[in-house]
Amino acid sequence: DRCSHADGYRYCRSQCGSRQYRRNRSSCAAPYYNVNNNFITNVNITNTTGEYKAVKVRFRESRISADVLDFNVYMSPFDVWNATIRLNGSVANIITEDETCTYPAKALLQAGVDFQSFVVCRHSYV
Repeated sequence: DRCSHADGYRYCRSQCGSRQYRRNRSSCAAPYYNVNNNFITNVNITNTTGEYKAVKVRFRESRISADVLDFNVYMSPFDVWNATIRLNGSVANIITEDETCTYPAKALLQAGVDFQSFVVCRHSYV
C-alpha cells in the first residue's frame, strides 16, 4: 500500500482498489467481481487495528448498480475474513469457510448465498 498522512487523516491506495481512512470511519471500493466463464473472485478483508470492527459488505451489479447482496462482518482485532465469489448455475454466489461472525449467521455464508438477479422490464426492476 502507498499511504500519505495529513492533518490526522490517512489515505491509502492498494492494488485491488482504493481505501480511504477518515479518523474513525473508513471505506474500501473494490472495482469489479467477475464470475463469467467460471472465473472466481476472492475477497479478503483485514482488520489492521487492535480494535473490534463492524464491516458492512455490499455488492452491486454493473449495469444499474443495484444491490445484489449485503451483509455485516464483525471482526476482532487483527482478524482476517475470506470468501470466494463463484458461479452457481447462472448467478453469482459467495461462499466462505471463515469462522468470523457475520450477520446473517455465518452458517448461511458457509453454505453459499446466491446474489439477487435483476431483470429490466419497462423501467422497473424485478
